Amino acid sequence: MHIGHGGNSPRPTTSHVVALYRKSDGRVVHLHHTTVFEGGREVSQQEAKDEALRRATRRGHKPSELGILLVREGLPKQVGPLRVDPSTGRLEVNAPDRLRK
Repeated sequence: MHIGHGGNSPRPTTSHVVALYRKSDGRVVHLHHTTVFEGGREVSQQEAKDEALRRATRRGHKPSELGILLVREGLPKQVGPLRVDPSTGRLEVNAPDRLRK
């Protein structure tokens, strides 16, 4: 049996995950993930945040209504809509909306 591999691709060196959420209720409306590979141009946390805001704005979100969270602890393992808890500033999975299937 032959087991393949992905070849000699560059290894990731830096990763930024930015969650943009509505300040009014904490619901995450945009999640932006930036990965830098060996040999690539380094991307700062601020650049990742700025790019997330630009992309969300192009999709119709108003930056003044959004909060920004740099996710440092990784994404939750559970599946469901994401929200930012305003008291802790942490990303969590919200209970699914029962009206949506």
